[in-house]
Amino acid sequence: MSPREIVEKARNHLAKFQELLVDMVTRLEAEGKTPGYIADLMKTVKSRLRYNGITLTRRVKISNSTATPTIENKQVPLQEELTKILKGFSARVRAAKALLG
Repeated sequence: MSPREIVEKARNHLAKFQELLVDMVTRLEAEGKTPGYIADLMKTVKSRLRYNGITLTRRVKISNSTATPTIENKQVPLQEELTKILKGFSARVRAAKALLG
């Protein structure tokens, strides 16, 4: 939907539009999208509606909204791993990465 269509649907049938939002969240969760991604989409839609004087009356819940699945299993590289990574770069890039690290 375009931003204009979103506003028109919300103005004409707010209850149905809110059901569409719930369905969208459910579908995105089933697709495996991260909670942060879904929350950002919802913020965008709500912002557009607020700009046009429309306030949602129903709360749309996002499962595990504070979860960060993309960084849960991250770890700091070991010294040997870091050496292997840096050997692939030029001396200039290695120096820059060392300073940033």
